[in-house]
Amino acid sequence: MKNDTSMKYYKLSHDLRVGNKYPQVDCLSLFTASQISPWNKLLCNPDLKFKLKKGAVMSDYISTTAGPECDMLISPELYECIRHFNVMPHQIFPVTVETNKDVREYLWVHLYGPSFVDSIDFDKSSFIRTEWTIPQEPISLESFSQYQQLKSQDETGAFGVTFDSLTLRDRSTILDLFFPFPFDNTIFVSERLADDLIKSNYTGLSIEPTDKITCALNNETDR
Repeated sequence: MKNDTSMKYYKLSHDLRVGNKYPQVDCLSLFTASQISPWNKLLCNPDLKFKLKKGAVMSDYISTTAGPECDMLISPELYECIRHFNVMPHQIFPVTVETNKDVREYLWVHLYGPSFVDSIDFDKSSFIRTEWTIPQEPISLESFSQYQQLKSQDETGAFGVTFDSLTLRDRSTILDLFFPFPFDNTIFVSERLADDLIKSNYTGLSIEPTDKITCALNNETDR
Protein backbone atom coordinates (compact mmCIF):
# COMPACT_ATOMS: atom_id res chain seq x y z
CA MET A 1 0.00 0.00 0.00
CA LYS A 2 1.24 3.49 -0.82
CA ASN A 3 0.87 6.25 1.76
CA ASP A 4 1.30 9.90 0.75
CA THR A 5 2.48 12.42 3.29
CA SER A 6 3.62 15.97 2.75
CA MET A 7 6.09 18.15 4.54
CA LYS A 8 4.94 21.48 5.89
CA TYR A 9 6.93 24.65 5.36
CA TYR A 10 6.92 28.01 7.09
CA LYS A 11 7.84 31.53 6.06
CA LEU A 12 10.65 32.98 8.18
CA SER A 13 10.73 36.77 8.48
CA HIS A 14 11.45 39.50 11.00
CA ASP A 15 9.10 40.17 13.88
CA LEU A 16 8.29 43.82 13.20
CA ARG A 17 6.95 44.24 16.74
CA VAL A 18 10.50 44.09 18.16
CA GLY A 19 11.07 47.64 19.36
CA ASN A 20 8.67 48.84 16.63
CA LYS A 21 11.72 49.60 14.51
CA TYR A 22 12.46 48.44 10.97
CA PRO A 23 15.24 48.08 10.20
CA GLN A 24 16.76 47.66 13.64
CA VAL A 25 20.26 48.67 12.57
CA ASP A 26 22.11 51.02 10.28
CA CYS A 27 24.86 49.50 8.17
CA LEU A 28 28.20 51.29 8.58
CA SER A 29 29.67 49.53 5.53
CA LEU A 30 27.00 49.98 2.86
CA PHE A 31 29.34 49.71 -0.13
CA THR A 32 30.65 46.34 1.04
CA ALA A 33 27.11 45.09 1.69
CA SER A 34 25.97 46.23 -1.78
CA GLN A 35 28.60 43.98 -3.42
CA ILE A 36 27.11 40.80 -1.94
CA SER A 37 25.20 38.79 -4.54
CA PRO A 38 22.90 35.81 -3.93
CA TRP A 39 24.28 34.29 -7.14
CA ASN A 40 27.78 33.76 -5.81
CA LYS A 41 29.88 32.39 -3.00
CA LEU A 42 32.00 35.17 -1.51
CA LEU A 43 35.75 34.89 -2.08
CA CYS A 44 36.71 36.87 1.02
CA ASN A 45 35.30 37.87 4.36
CA PRO A 46 33.19 41.06 4.01
CA ASP A 47 33.97 43.61 6.71
CA LEU A 48 30.42 44.36 7.81
CA LYS A 49 29.61 46.67 10.72
CA PHE A 50 26.23 47.73 12.05
CA LYS A 51 24.88 50.18 14.59
CA LEU A 52 21.65 49.73 16.53
CA LYS A 53 19.14 52.45 15.72
CA LYS A 54 17.98 54.77 18.47
CA GLY A 55 14.97 53.21 20.17
CA ALA A 56 15.59 49.76 18.66
CA VAL A 57 16.30 46.68 20.75
CA MET A 58 18.62 43.76 20.16
CA SER A 59 17.26 40.36 19.12
CA ASP A 60 18.58 37.05 17.83
CA TYR A 61 17.36 37.84 14.29
CA ILE A 62 18.08 41.46 13.38
CA SER A 63 16.43 43.30 10.51
CA THR A 64 18.61 45.24 8.08
CA THR A 65 18.08 46.66 4.61
CA ALA A 66 21.77 46.16 3.76
CA GLY A 67 22.86 43.30 1.51
CA PRO A 68 20.57 40.78 -0.18
CA GLU A 69 17.13 40.31 1.39
CA CYS A 70 17.85 36.59 1.58
CA ASP A 71 20.91 36.97 3.84
CA MET A 72 20.56 36.89 7.62
CA LEU A 73 22.03 38.92 10.49
CA ILE A 74 21.76 36.62 13.51
CA SER A 75 23.19 35.91 16.94
CA PRO A 76 25.72 33.08 17.41
CA GLU A 77 23.13 31.33 19.60
CA LEU A 78 20.57 31.28 16.78
CA TYR A 79 23.12 29.94 14.32
CA GLU A 80 24.07 27.22 16.79
CA CYS A 81 20.49 25.97 16.44
CA ILE A 82 20.29 26.36 12.66
CA ARG A 83 23.61 24.70 11.88
CA HIS A 84 22.33 21.29 13.01
CA PHE A 85 19.79 21.30 10.19
CA ASN A 86 20.09 20.97 6.44
CA VAL A 87 20.66 24.50 5.15
CA MET A 88 21.09 25.44 1.48
CA PRO A 89 24.64 26.46 0.40
CA HIS A 90 25.77 29.25 2.68
CA GLN A 91 28.70 31.02 4.31
CA ILE A 92 29.09 32.41 7.81
CA PHE A 93 30.98 35.63 8.54
CA PRO A 94 31.61 37.43 11.83
CA VAL A 95 30.20 40.98 12.03
CA THR A 96 29.78 43.58 14.77
CA VAL A 97 26.70 45.40 16.02
CA GLU A 98 27.37 48.58 17.99
CA THR A 99 24.90 49.53 20.72
CA ASN A 100 24.91 52.53 23.03
CA LYS A 101 26.61 50.35 25.66
CA ASP A 102 28.92 47.97 23.85
CA VAL A 103 29.81 46.17 20.64
CA ARG A 104 28.22 42.74 20.08
CA GLU A 105 29.60 39.90 17.99
CA TYR A 106 27.00 38.66 15.49
CA LEU A 107 27.03 36.48 12.38
CA TRP A 108 26.17 37.20 8.77
CA VAL A 109 24.65 34.20 6.99
CA HIS A 110 25.13 34.45 3.22
CA LEU A 111 22.77 32.12 1.33
CA TYR A 112 23.78 31.75 -2.30
CA GLY A 113 23.57 29.93 -5.59
CA PRO A 114 20.85 28.66 -7.92
CA SER A 115 21.34 25.00 -6.96
CA PHE A 116 17.92 25.11 -5.27
CA VAL A 117 16.28 24.94 -8.70
CA ASP A 118 17.33 21.28 -8.93
CA SER A 119 14.80 20.57 -6.17
CA ILE A 120 11.84 22.06 -8.08
CA ASP A 121 9.31 19.89 -9.90
CA PHE A 122 8.55 22.41 -12.66
CA ASP A 123 5.63 20.40 -14.06
CA LYS A 124 3.77 20.56 -10.74
CA SER A 125 4.66 24.17 -9.88
CA SER A 126 2.96 27.36 -11.04
CA PHE A 127 4.79 30.54 -12.02
CA ILE A 128 3.96 34.18 -12.74
CA ARG A 129 5.77 36.48 -15.13
CA THR A 130 6.87 39.77 -13.62
CA GLU A 131 7.85 43.10 -15.14
CA TRP A 132 10.19 45.14 -12.97
CA THR A 133 9.16 42.71 -10.16
CA ILE A 134 5.45 43.54 -10.62
CA PRO A 135 3.33 40.38 -11.20
CA GLN A 136 1.73 40.18 -14.66
CA GLU A 137 0.25 36.88 -15.83
CA PRO A 138 0.86 33.12 -15.39
CA ILE A 139 3.77 31.67 -17.32
CA SER A 140 4.65 28.05 -18.04
CA LEU A 141 8.19 27.03 -17.15
CA GLU A 142 9.55 23.62 -18.04
CA SER A 143 13.03 24.12 -16.57
CA PHE A 144 15.49 26.59 -15.12
CA SER A 145 17.25 26.61 -18.50
CA GLN A 146 14.08 27.93 -20.11
CA TYR A 147 13.94 30.72 -17.51
CA GLN A 148 17.57 31.64 -18.26
CA GLN A 149 16.83 31.68 -21.99
CA LEU A 150 13.84 33.99 -21.57
CA LYS A 151 15.83 36.23 -19.24
CA SER A 152 18.70 36.53 -21.72
CA GLN A 153 16.30 37.59 -24.48
CA ASP A 154 15.12 40.64 -22.51
CA GLU A 155 17.51 43.52 -23.11
CA THR A 156 15.63 45.88 -20.77
CA GLY A 157 16.09 43.75 -17.65
CA ALA A 158 12.37 44.02 -16.86
CA PHE A 159 11.60 40.33 -17.29
CA GLY A 160 11.38 38.15 -14.22
CA VAL A 161 9.49 35.22 -12.77
CA THR A 162 7.99 34.60 -9.36
CA PHE A 163 5.86 31.68 -8.26
CA ASP A 164 2.33 31.04 -7.09
CA SER A 165 3.23 27.61 -5.75
CA LEU A 166 6.31 25.40 -5.75
CA THR A 167 6.35 21.63 -5.56
CA LEU A 168 9.66 20.12 -4.53
CA ARG A 169 10.88 16.79 -5.80
CA ASP A 170 10.78 13.71 -3.60
CA ARG A 171 14.31 13.53 -2.22
CA SER A 172 15.97 11.66 0.59
CA THR A 173 17.56 14.90 1.79
CA ILE A 174 15.13 17.77 2.33
CA LEU A 175 16.31 21.32 2.94
CA ASP A 176 15.31 22.80 6.28
CA LEU A 177 16.22 26.40 5.43
CA PHE A 178 16.31 27.89 1.94
CA PHE A 179 15.05 30.65 -0.29
CA PRO A 180 13.69 29.79 -3.77
CA PHE A 181 16.32 31.69 -5.72
CA PRO A 182 15.95 33.26 -8.24
CA PHE A 183 12.15 33.29 -8.05
CA ASP A 184 11.80 34.86 -4.60
CA ASN A 185 13.89 36.22 -1.71
CA THR A 186 11.66 34.85 1.04
CA ILE A 187 13.33 32.44 3.47
CA PHE A 188 11.40 29.25 4.18
CA VAL A 189 12.02 26.67 6.89
CA SER A 190 10.83 23.10 7.39
CA GLU A 191 8.36 22.15 10.06
CA ARG A 192 11.01 20.47 12.18
CA LEU A 193 13.26 23.55 12.16
CA ALA A 194 10.28 25.83 12.82
CA ASP A 195 9.34 23.71 15.84
CA ASP A 196 12.87 23.95 17.20
CA LEU A 197 13.04 27.71 16.71
CA ILE A 198 9.71 28.24 18.44
CA LYS A 199 10.56 25.99 21.38
CA SER A 200 13.88 27.75 21.89
CA ASN A 201 12.23 31.20 22.18
CA TYR A 202 14.67 33.02 19.91
CA THR A 203 13.76 36.68 19.53
CA GLY A 204 13.09 38.72 16.40
CA LEU A 205 11.60 35.86 14.40
CA SER A 206 8.20 35.66 12.75
CA ILE A 207 7.27 32.12 11.68
CA GLU A 208 4.11 31.73 9.62
CA PRO A 209 2.71 28.60 7.93
CA THR A 210 2.53 28.67 4.14
CA ASP A 211 0.92 26.52 1.46
CA LYS A 212 3.05 27.98 -1.32
CA ILE A 213 5.76 25.33 -0.84
CA THR A 214 4.90 21.63 -0.89
CA CYS A 215 6.91 18.44 -1.02
CA ALA A 216 5.13 15.12 -1.37
CA LEU A 217 6.96 12.22 0.23
CA ASN A 218 5.83 8.86 -1.07
CA ASN A 219 6.33 5.92 1.28
CA GLU A 220 5.83 2.36 0.11
CA THR A 221 4.45 -0.02 2.73
CA ASP A 222 3.14 -3.54 2.35
CA ARG A 223 -0.04 -4.77 3.93
